[in-house]
Amino acid sequence: MSSRLKGVILFIALLGFFVLTVPANHSEAEDAYYYACMAEQGAWTEMFHAHHLFYLPLMRIVFRIVQFAGYTGRALPILIGSSMVSGALAICLFAALLRRTGVKWLTVLAFSAALLFSYGFWRYSTTAEIYILVTALSLLTLYCAVRAKEHPLFFTGTVLSGAAALLLHLISLPVVLVSVPLLLTRRRAMVYLLLTLTITAAVYMTVAQSAGLTVFTDTQVVRDSLARPRVWLRGTTAFGQNLLSGNFLFAVPAVVVKLETLFPFQMLQEELFTGHMAPAWVRWLAPVTCGTAIAFLAATGMFAVRAMRRAFADNFALTFSILLWLGGTAAMAFLFEPANPEMWICTLAPFWLLAGLVWNFLPETRLSRWLPVGLAAALLLHNWIGGMSLVKSPHGDYCRQKSVWIAAQIRPGDLILTADSHSFVTFLEYQSSARIVDAKFINPAQWNELQRQATGRIFVFSDVLDLLPPVARRAPETVLGIREVSARLRAGLRPIHNDQFGTVYQWESL
Repeated sequence: MSSRLKGVILFIALLGFFVLTVPANHSEAEDAYYYACMAEQGAWTEMFHAHHLFYLPLMRIVFRIVQFAGYTGRALPILIGSSMVSGALAICLFAALLRRTGVKWLTVLAFSAALLFSYGFWRYSTTAEIYILVTALSLLTLYCAVRAKEHPLFFTGTVLSGAAALLLHLISLPVVLVSVPLLLTRRRAMVYLLLTLTITAAVYMTVAQSAGLTVFTDTQVVRDSLARPRVWLRGTTAFGQNLLSGNFLFAVPAVVVKLETLFPFQMLQEELFTGHMAPAWVRWLAPVTCGTAIAFLAATGMFAVRAMRRAFADNFALTFSILLWLGGTAAMAFLFEPANPEMWICTLAPFWLLAGLVWNFLPETRLSRWLPVGLAAALLLHNWIGGMSLVKSPHGDYCRQKSVWIAAQIRPGDLILTADSHSFVTFLEYQSSARIVDAKFINPAQWNELQRQATGRIFVFSDVLDLLPPVARRAPETVLGIREVSARLRAGLRPIHNDQFGTVYQWESL
């Protein structure tokens, strides 16, 4: 069987795996519904985000193409499908890259499976997000660089895929601008950097001058300094969540208290609700599978560290390049948002690539041959039981369940005011025809203008009156603004619905 045919079969099998395991609960990916809204109806002047310039325009184009082909549904499934395709391509490129460096087939398959079954990769390959597509382009850039000596087309591919990765998301900076040049000759590295930076800069300048760049910076959130040891613990925990799902921990009340203390500024209500709705068997079985997977990870790590010296001696350029990719991406995660697991997703490919590369330098024994296979199996078992199974059903979807009643009531022209998470706000925007206003970003004067403009009813969630703990920890002036708005609201509010999520009020003009 030819290598191309093997690749096609692997790609189809991976797509089938993602289709079978796609969750109904997407609240974990904070921007999924925002991206879907933008792909459907966003203005072109709002499509070009400075950090991920071409993701939204690309998704808009893909959505329009499938509509032209006869598709009549919403954008979210199309964006999820693009992530599935990206995930399948990423695994194929990962396997091809390891195989190209002489790694044995069993080791290649085992570490490819370890990447596939890592929770962050698996989860985000089945939702509408950027990071898996960036991972696929980063792996393509590295793969083309490894093969650049064989044919000029691979050098051209290195330049184009590198520029595409940067234009898709700037988190690809470490691999594109730091790691890849080490794999090229000095002359080609200079040409590569010059061309890649020129293309990227030219596109950015053109977009900035024509459509404009969008930047969302929530300066109202209070963040800890990197000088505090707790921040490093949070970053390590966020990375660990991408290897082994910790969703099951939200089903254990004693652990929930600790997590809320460790992540005081994170909006965790989606995870808390998912954990609350978890079946009882998850609470006792998931810790067992998690412990098993940790044991396999520790054993694999000890063997990999032993082989690191030989890997540097025999294949210094590639080993050091992958290490720089991993370290640079981790540094960016620590610098910008260390407690956010999404920022750590792009560290998974270099992490497992480095492990697979150094594994090839171990003496071949039965243990070294089968330990990675056992690790991949342990990751699959735990991340299904303790992670993916909890988001498979819509019953644990906080956003969906909290909006059930209001979704049946609202009509075009209505206005909804909430101070809940970005996920909940964008879910309402995607699912309803009402105007959704995030109370965290308005002041009393803006509220007065909103009520004057309203042509329908005004609904207010109780989270505007009784702030969620992470919202109450925002910058003092922000919290004061929300409380001033809620004070003006109270006298005109009439409770019309109450459930486990709180109260929904209708505002009546005084």
